[in-house]
Amino acid sequence: MVKQLTPSFITDQCFWKFGFSFSQVLDEKDKVRMNFELLIAHLFLNGNRLRGFQEWDSFEKSFGRKKYLDHLKNPDRLKLSTSLQVEGKEEVPPSLIGTDQEFSGDVNNLVKLFLATLNGPKKTRALSGLVCELLDFININISPGILDRSFKKLGSSKNLRLQFDLILIPTRINYSMAVAMEFHDIAERNGLSLAPKVMESIFISYQDRVISLNKELIKVYSQLKNRYGSLSSWLKQNPEYSKINEKSLNQWLKAMTIIIEECATEAKELDRRIQAAHGIAH
Repeated sequence: MVKQLTPSFITDQCFWKFGFSFSQVLDEKDKVRMNFELLIAHLFLNGNRLRGFQEWDSFEKSFGRKKYLDHLKNPDRLKLSTSLQVEGKEEVPPSLIGTDQEFSGDVNNLVKLFLATLNGPKKTRALSGLVCELLDFININISPGILDRSFKKLGSSKNLRLQFDLILIPTRINYSMAVAMEFHDIAERNGLSLAPKVMESIFISYQDRVISLNKELIKVYSQLKNRYGSLSSWLKQNPEYSKINEKSLNQWLKAMTIIIEECATEAKELDRRIQAAHGIAH
């Protein structure tokens, strides 16, 4: 199930922390670079099936990993990107003009690919989540604000941003829910030797993330009410984006609550046994 979904927050997932010991010593810059490499690997693995599709071919020809890695390895440039993102500048800051120009070709091609996935055949729509993830990565870690500037050039920037968020946020919700359940299933089958409190904290973090993402999605749908008319044809063709899947979300939240309560009970029982053992020892 998880392998079929678009990955999000890759190096923050529990299977990295407990499946690969080296990941525990990575700093934030390392994680950002790894997220980029893994995201690109997923994108090209899926995108290469679209060779001959004009928008994919244009992006593939313009894209080069080296310039991104050079940027991400430069702590000053990375720090600048992060600070500008926090400030939320809409126009291109003077200190970022060169960066904007360097990456604008890729972003414009990615936006065209995004537009093609919105209304294209099923095989192209399957790529939309990955395209959104890469655009969001560039927008946050490389050139803050470049995405909205690219949307603005095409006109109807607010509609495009809504469509972007309507794809990106549910993609992240679905992936987070699936990873949490798969981790639980693997732990149950294989008997992972993790302390109950650790397991509890893992599932609480997934629950918190999904709830936070869902709050973001609710805000997007509140904006959608004012623009439903201009997006109605697209929403009819893509009904999965027309409303929140509350049934699936509530079922998952209920399951997570039960799992977290079970972990908490096991943790209390373990503490009781440890205290009892200490009492016997003394």
